[in-house]
Amino acid sequence: MKELRPITEAYKNKLDRITNFDLLRGFFIFQALWQHFCFYLNVWYTTFFRDTSVLNYGYQVHKSMIGNNLPLDYLTYLTAWFFTPWVSQIYLTLAAFNLSRKSQEEFKQTYWGKMKVFLLILIFFTFENFLVAPNFGEAISFYPIMAWMYILAAIATLYRFFGVKAIWGLLLISFTRWLIPEITILHNLVGFIQTYIHDSYEFDAQIDYFLSSGCVGFLMGYYYHHRDMGAKRELSLIGVGSFLILIWYIFGEANTMNYYNIFDTEHFMAESVLGTICILGVQLALLSLFLLFEKYYSFSPRVPVFNYVGEQSLSIFALHRIMFVFIFAPIMIFIGTIFDHPLLNNVGVAWTCCALVFLTNWFIKKSKIHEVILGS
Repeated sequence: MKELRPITEAYKNKLDRITNFDLLRGFFIFQALWQHFCFYLNVWYTTFFRDTSVLNYGYQVHKSMIGNNLPLDYLTYLTAWFFTPWVSQIYLTLAAFNLSRKSQEEFKQTYWGKMKVFLLILIFFTFENFLVAPNFGEAISFYPIMAWMYILAAIATLYRFFGVKAIWGLLLISFTRWLIPEITILHNLVGFIQTYIHDSYEFDAQIDYFLSSGCVGFLMGYYYHHRDMGAKRELSLIGVGSFLILIWYIFGEANTMNYYNIFDTEHFMAESVLGTICILGVQLALLSLFLLFEKYYSFSPRVPVFNYVGEQSLSIFALHRIMFVFIFAPIMIFIGTIFDHPLLNNVGVAWTCCALVFLTNWFIKKSKIHEVILGS
């Protein structure tokens, strides 16, 4: 008789995995890459173009473009108008949802491991930012994934020591940001860095923009994993989320977009009360809908590309900016000189770059080249 293998923690986590969230996460990572590539194309001729020494020797087609931003195509504009205000928020929500899988007592055993992971991710993406940034100011700037790591670490710490009630408290605190005057010290610090270190420094992702999303994700996950109330809870949350979206639709200020900088108004909705209400409404409704489908109706649609990207989201996200800045854009610049055409900023270019990043990640995983190089 074949001996049964013990159930490992990794296998248990695989069994507990929410397939529908892989699909969502993969789709949102695709959206993030699409937006990032179009942003780099927006500003390539104003910020990143480095072939100025050969503008008169074969690269003349690009000379007239120096200093100009490339506009988005209409499909990208419409997609960004719809997704940009909340797509990065919901990615954090999904990460916080997964963080709540264990009970408080079980979580105590894995707490330091989680904190190590958050620290390593923070260090990696800080280093990655130095690689892709066009100057020192942007290299030391504070971007969303850095804010996410601080928020996840704060949630993990509060849950480990004080339990789920502390997360409710943090959520309530997150809503007080509109009642508190602007933090003068923080703004003065940003001004100091811009004046005395580098004027391109950007405090892009204020933690208060994302804190509510992290708390909501954790609380949704906690009650999903530990307090089963049946389908009625998911249906109720879909209703609440839809109502919050409706409030913004009636009373809120419509999102705006800039054809020449896709991220110009990225945090437009997160800066207002009604906008934040809408973002949280989308999270409640969308995540609850996909949980309802999977748990109670056994409906888990698979889109192979998106499911794969959802499972490999961190490594794909780690690759995409490096590949674009050092591989894709220089090659496109060279191809442009051959066909006498400057860079294009459209859905075809962005999607091709996305596909190449996905394939590269697949090749690295399949060939295990990273193990050969790192000797692991």
